[in-house]
Amino acid sequence: IIGANKSGLFLNLIPIFSSLISIIFLNEILEKFHMVGALLIFMGIYLEKSYLYRDAVRALKLIPEVIELHAITGQYTIFAKILCRDAVHLRKVLDTRIHKVKGITRTESFLSIEESFKDVLSLNN
Repeated sequence: IIGANKSGLFLNLIPIFSSLISIIFLNEILEKFHMVGALLIFMGIYLEKSYLYRDAVRALKLIPEVIELHAITGQYTIFAKILCRDAVHLRKVLDTRIHKVKGITRTESFLSIEESFKDVLSLNN
């Protein structure tokens, strides 16, 4: 038995393998957005204790692949936007950096497969 901490890491790879399996076995066409989607990851981060938030953010800001961090309400404490080259790179970032941050108990990753809409809202109007 490998335990929940180690097996939980593989949950982050489910979207990547799901995409690959659909391309191989269901004859889905590999589009440009699939390649970009494998690079842009949204991640919900669970903290052991809420008072560790500031220290966790400080440590996460030092990871070059982390490009945005948000304090949110709901099931996660932190929501992050992460940019990785591929699944191997994501795995390395998770194993050697993100999961080593004090207080992070687990993460949940979501891969962007298409940016359908993006607007820049100005609140000065």
